[in-house]
Amino acid sequence: MWEMVDAKDEAATTIVTLKLIDTKDYECELYATFEIGKELKMHLKTINVGEDEVKITQALHTYFSISDIKNISISGLENKPYLDQLDATTKVQNSTITIDKEVDRIYLDVDKPIVLNDSDAKTKITTKNSSSCIVWNPWIEKAKSMGDMDDDGYKKFVCIESANALDDFVVLKEGQTHTLSVSIKVV
Repeated sequence: MWEMVDAKDEAATTIVTLKLIDTKDYECELYATFEIGKELKMHLKTINVGEDEVKITQALHTYFSISDIKNISISGLENKPYLDQLDATTKVQNSTITIDKEVDRIYLDVDKPIVLNDSDAKTKITTKNSSSCIVWNPWIEKAKSMGDMDDDGYKKFVCIESANALDDFVVLKEGQTHTLSVSIKVV
């Protein structure tokens, strides 16, 4: 459960900050801040309030509504290694990404913006304090087995998550802070 800490309007941007209420398993405070304006900015701030160091992985689970899965491509991850979670193998992305089957990948060494190219729009995704990215779409069979998705729901979204995953984990010592941020803008 999250509670609202702050909400304000600044220069045509609404800024909302939430705090995670229950972190009893971890001695950390978590804050999620959303800046909603001409672009969407999200920040996940983790503060180690305990005495022991903590190792964290995290992801901002961003699901993008698209015209149709057959109309999209994802650029900016060319020549990047990734873990294919469907067969637990490491591969390299040789070209832009198109999706014609189930995809569940963790990209590594991400160091530039990612662009979601759709027939209707281009969306630029820029991440700060992260060098990993997750690309996911359940495709036909998995979509049918998901209770919260229409059988053909896989055609209308793609997940591109800014993350600290695998070897891109973060270690926070007592009192240290880490903020994972993403900016999403239609260009």
